[in-house]
Amino acid sequence: MTSPTFSIITPTYNAEKALDRTLRSVASQTYRKFEHIVVDGASTDNTIKCLESYRKQIPNLKISSAPDKGIYDAMNKGIRSSNGQFLIFLNADDKFANSEVLEELERVLSTNPNIDLIYGNTNVFDKIGDFIKTLKPLPFNKRNLARHGTRTVCHQSICIARDLAPNYSLDYRLKGELNWYYDIQKQRPRTFYLNIAIADFYLGGLGSQHFWTNLKEKWAVNQKQNGTLTLWLNGPQYLRDIAFYYRAKLKRQI
Repeated sequence: MTSPTFSIITPTYNAEKALDRTLRSVASQTYRKFEHIVVDGASTDNTIKCLESYRKQIPNLKISSAPDKGIYDAMNKGIRSSNGQFLIFLNADDKFANSEVLEELERVLSTNPNIDLIYGNTNVFDKIGDFIKTLKPLPFNKRNLARHGTRTVCHQSICIARDLAPNYSLDYRLKGELNWYYDIQKQRPRTFYLNIAIADFYLGGLGSQHFWTNLKEKWAVNQKQNGTLTLWLNGPQYLRDIAFYYRAKLKRQI
């Protein structure tokens, strides 16, 4: 049996309120050579019932549910069970920007067979679903990771070759993807910037709910990867993060 081009990995835990928009966006994709792997952390709400209702719309939907050690443990389980050539991580409260995202990604891969990683734009919405702006990524390199962290590119707007994708560290609760970015960058991937919106990202997730823990972990990851001097040189970026957080709070966007 031919392996799918894409494995879409979605970690969930008690996600019934937000999961439907994610599943609808996956089901609507015009390119169909994909599998959707949902790794649930033993939800106690109607998450599994919601997932099961999409069996017909998403024929290659794979659901597992068991206690885990958090979102990065769930993502690692998804990587291990994936069969796709490329991986996309789509959280339970986010969705694809439109129904042709996978088709656009496949078009890039078919004309650039040596690409390891594609990244694109991200539409940002507030917690009630009002559009804020479209974020364009920065070049995927160590300098930008040190200065801008995960704002270099949104996690949901990355498509990475499965053979290149490392496991996520379980040392972090909120900033495991930044450490993951550094682990990818060390492998010097061949990247391609696709100038379209790949994902719709909604503010108000765990990173916003636990802002200070998030900032502390960002500091810890950068110290591990770059040393203390780099941290102090990039101090103004941390101040901008704090300013962004309080502006969003005042506007009730998170």
